[in-house]
Amino acid sequence: MNFLDDMPHDFLQDLLEVPLGDVEGPNHHQATAEAAAASSRMPDSTSYRRKKARAKLCRKMLSDGFAELHMELAPMRPGLKASDRPGLVASAVQEIRRLKGVVKELETAAKSTTGKNATAKTQAKPTKAQAPPTAPTAPT
Repeated sequence: MNFLDDMPHDFLQDLLEVPLGDVEGPNHHQATAEAAAASSRMPDSTSYRRKKARAKLCRKMLSDGFAELHMELAPMRPGLKASDRPGLVASAVQEIRRLKGVVKELETAAKSTTGKNATAKTQAKPTKAQAPPTAPTAPT
């Protein structure tokens, strides 16, 4: 048997100076409910559900975009892993810069090979097939 069982009920109340029926305090249940409400997640309001759905869609679009980027870059960079997102972005940027350089080289080569002949042809009088259409005159 426990020694507390042998004690009189009034002795424990006097010892604690709080009635045993109200040990938790008068506002304990209210405070517990408020704390639970404050710590719980946001209520399922329409705006919350919309925000959550939009975030889910953004994550899916990002995931799909990285998967597509990996598929495009994999033939050029076989060591690149699909899970290496920073590596995918860095490889894509390098590839874009490389292709920009190729385009500039091709434009420069096209300008240098055509030279004066191309400018002379563009300044020549247009043929009937190339003549710009004339606007019809409105009756007055």
